[in-house]
Amino acid sequence: MKVTPRYYKNESADFNIKETADFPLLASLCYALSHELRLKILNQLQIKPHTVPELAAVNDTSVNSIVYHTEILQNAGLIEINLIPSQKGTVRMCYRVLQEMHLQLFRPYANEKAPSEEIKYAVKVGDFVDCDPDANYSFVTENKFYTCTWNTIYRPERHDAGIIWGDKGYLTYAFPNDFAKYRKCTEISLMLELCSETVGHNNNWKSDITFWLNDVELCTYLSPGDFGDRDGLLCPPFWSNWGDNVTMYGLLKNIKVNNQGVFLDGELVNQNVRLNNLNLDKSNKVLLKIGNKPNAQHVGGFNLFSKNFGDYPIDIELTAIVEKV
Repeated sequence: MKVTPRYYKNESADFNIKETADFPLLASLCYALSHELRLKILNQLQIKPHTVPELAAVNDTSVNSIVYHTEILQNAGLIEINLIPSQKGTVRMCYRVLQEMHLQLFRPYANEKAPSEEIKYAVKVGDFVDCDPDANYSFVTENKFYTCTWNTIYRPERHDAGIIWGDKGYLTYAFPNDFAKYRKCTEISLMLELCSETVGHNNNWKSDITFWLNDVELCTYLSPGDFGDRDGLLCPPFWSNWGDNVTMYGLLKNIKVNNQGVFLDGELVNQNVRLNNLNLDKSNKVLLKIGNKPNAQHVGGFNLFSKNFGDYPIDIELTAIVEKV
């Protein structure tokens, strides 16, 4: 039986054992490759095209035998046969077609997870790409304090910020999304250190801090306070010298999104948003927005900490679980 190949001259063919539609062609290919003479003919056609009489001569066999075997190779899509003029009428000329083929045999069992790996990215707290024009922001580097207006918040010193805060509004950060563009992503998690924001500090100052990914609202975390009752474990001396007048540390938060929903610190908090709601493959970036919604019960601002401020040696981290290629 002749099976129509789904590839063209000088191309490669990829087959997967889970694609049952490939079975007839795979069977034809395997049969075509199961005879030593046909393998010899394939090898000889890699050097140059040959006529059937030429193949019969070089393989010391009859023309009828070569006709039989080359038709099998042609039916499998491995070679092409054309009739060309000759001194005695026409002759069959054989050409190579397929350069290479790949067969993927492995298929995970139904209860077996596909092999996966972690892709990690981190952005500094000063590397935001957007902010609320109606909010007030300040940031601190290793040795200097900056209070900014809307017109000055994008000053280049922000990239060295160890801590940044706003009294309301939001900040937006961008991560590359090549992990989801070309591979199947099964989970995204975010980790960062943060707390509320008020003048000086107040360990009981509440703030509803909301997280969005690609403009999809994930969840809201009720921050219990703006912490400054002790020095942050990683704060530089310049900042610690301010004593009780500043924010010193935050709490470590983890937000995870998979096909079950959104988890905050391991607890399922939103079943209405799944990973496929985030449209990860529609852009060249993943946008994380952090802040207070205008209608929140506690619009208490936010502090975001870098790896060299606060208590935890991390920046804003995104971890993606993707299937291995």
